[in-house]
Amino acid sequence: MESFASLEGPGFEPAEIHAEVRRFYESTSEFDLDVWSQWSGVFRPFGRMLALVFSKRLQQLNVPLDPLSTARGLSSRVLQLEDPSNGNLVH
Repeated sequence: MESFASLEGPGFEPAEIHAEVRRFYESTSEFDLDVWSQWSGVFRPFGRMLALVFSKRLQQLNVPLDPLSTARGLSSRVLQLEDPSNGNLVH
């Protein structure tokens, strides 16, 4: 988000939030995140079914099925959407 201050409203004062939290929301791509995931035994078949039905076919809901799936890391991008008529940041 361009400015954490844009969230200001009744019952929420952005200036009261720790500076590092604000920096995370304004500059998310500057942070690294370590991931470790593991399906509980009883839910493992559901995870495999999810991967077969949705993840591979639609390229969405790509959840790691075992802890080593993320061993080489994940990549993601933060895309800022602009209004083409005026160039203002929308999302």
